[in-house]
Amino acid sequence: MAKKTIVSKPFAPVSAAPAVVAPKKQVNPQGTRESIESIVIAFVLAFLFRTFSAEAFVIPTGSMAPTLMGMHKDVECSQCGQRYQVSASYEADDQIQRNFEAQQRGGPGMAPAVTRDVRLDYQTVAGVCPNCRHVMAYRTDLDPAIARPNEEIDNQSTYGGDRIIVNKFAYALRDPERWDVVVFKFPGNAQTNYIKRLVGLAGETLRIASGDIFTALTTKEADLAIARKPPHKVLAMRQLVHDNAHDPLVLYEAKWPLRWADRAGTWASEVTADAPLAVQTYRAKAGEEAAWLRYRHIVAEDGVWNAALEGRALDPAAATPRLITDQTAFNSEVLRGAANRERAIGSTWHGAGMHWVGDLMVEAEVELESDSGELTLEVVEGGVHFQCVFDITTGSAKVQAVPFEGGAPLPGLSAAAESKLQGAGSYRVRLANFDDELLVWVNDKLLDFKGKNTYSAAEVFGPQQPLPRTSDSDEGDLAPAGIALRSAAATVSQLQVWRDLYYIATDYTKQSVQGLSDYEPNTVMQMRQLPMSELMGNPDNWSLLAQRRNVTFTLTPDQLFVMGDNSSSSLDCRLWRGNDIASGRPGGSYLDRHLLIGKATFVYWPHSWNRIPGTPIPFPLFPNIADMRLIR
Repeated sequence: MAKKTIVSKPFAPVSAAPAVVAPKKQVNPQGTRESIESIVIAFVLAFLFRTFSAEAFVIPTGSMAPTLMGMHKDVECSQCGQRYQVSASYEADDQIQRNFEAQQRGGPGMAPAVTRDVRLDYQTVAGVCPNCRHVMAYRTDLDPAIARPNEEIDNQSTYGGDRIIVNKFAYALRDPERWDVVVFKFPGNAQTNYIKRLVGLAGETLRIASGDIFTALTTKEADLAIARKPPHKVLAMRQLVHDNAHDPLVLYEAKWPLRWADRAGTWASEVTADAPLAVQTYRAKAGEEAAWLRYRHIVAEDGVWNAALEGRALDPAAATPRLITDQTAFNSEVLRGAANRERAIGSTWHGAGMHWVGDLMVEAEVELESDSGELTLEVVEGGVHFQCVFDITTGSAKVQAVPFEGGAPLPGLSAAAESKLQGAGSYRVRLANFDDELLVWVNDKLLDFKGKNTYSAAEVFGPQQPLPRTSDSDEGDLAPAGIALRSAAATVSQLQVWRDLYYIATDYTKQSVQGLSDYEPNTVMQMRQLPMSELMGNPDNWSLLAQRRNVTFTLTPDQLFVMGDNSSSSLDCRLWRGNDIASGRPGGSYLDRHLLIGKATFVYWPHSWNRIPGTPIPFPLFPNIADMRLIR
């Protein structure tokens, strides 16, 4: 390439005064050479930095959602104000573009050329709020079959994926660690970069079962042990189930019950209308018996919302609780091509979640009015009540597991810690039962337990995989979170329930047109014939959950195993075929170690906003500083 020479012409100002001639400046050839060398070295260093140290990448799809976003909608629910993201990946799908071009051409063996732009059929035009389950329309030009005619609609932007920094030097001096988010060359196409989470290490046997990961360094079944996430990963990977600070007023005014309630009548509730929200606080002054405030997963489906928005009173008796599932807002996209609203929602049924999730977290703001007594947090899995009990006088905390329908705490889980929860005051408390481990935070500080705050699922639930339980005397998994007071008074607000990621047990031999699941196709067909309220709310149908399968993979010393956080919409090691490289597919259900590029470290440019946040003022490319973050 020919060199470009930049010629600089002197600037002579116009002046009535006589010109003063300065001495002619001598050009220093050595200085010019040094300047050129400096520029060349800077380019070389930048190239080396990009090649060997760090590089910027953009996330194209939603396989790592909600940790990392591909093309998506980022909205606030018009009914409860909850912010959430929904996939818009179809809008950028190259295959859709190719199909469109083929349809335009027509030709022998093809359907006649279409006269409309079928790419519009793949626009994301609505999605489901994970908090209140309102189906929110994202465009003003929708067919009434999808959009409610009596609901205000704003056009919602489609945003590109997160832009991230990848540390390419991270694994030069150390081996990759489990739960790292890694970038690698796709085994079937070295020109394509993928990003997933590392869950299986070199030489391991890995099993996916009941949403969890089990590993061993041998092939013996007895050696498999659950892989536990560190606390900072737990907080980064959890997914919201419900936040009572975002309960919609329209449902409350239509007599739809709130999810937190006390059936014994020992808690006094106060609900304040602050449109569009029903703001709640709960106060209890408990006696010697513990007074429980419990969460029930009462979901308002589309028919409930239709009635409430039309101003019709709802039947509280129809609001029955159900199990918490792996519902994922990101997968709830409704496409313009859906024929009607019912089909649109049904076509994304996998976004509603068909896998029961027992790994839960509860947290709350507690204003203690007493200097003594007990405060208890609880989450339920498989009928077992996992608890953290705080002694308000001393601040000591203990964890325990109480069996289904009561009794003495189960052996094998007993640990104690000191905390700052001592006496009257305001506290933010959090209890998680993730990966067979109890974790507790007070004011965002993780408690350091002495004893055993982990447990063996076989000892707690028996040799079979845990299943949900409920009875007349113990609601069990139909009331899977709670908070209690004994001999103390307090006000509780901002109650939240979270769930763990659920990894789907499948491989390429078990793929189905019905989507990815833990179930065989005939079981999926049985489940889809039932409304979600029946499938997850009626214990008579829970036997279907016992048919969840597990899958096992074996890695060599040079192989790793990666999966996407969005397990029901991720092409990862589970689905890579074996001995099929000629067709462009990977060589098997593993990632060769040498294909690693580096570790994803930081989202330096999440999507920008199209207006100043909190205002209607247009401002293209307004930086989204709040979403810049470390990648956990």
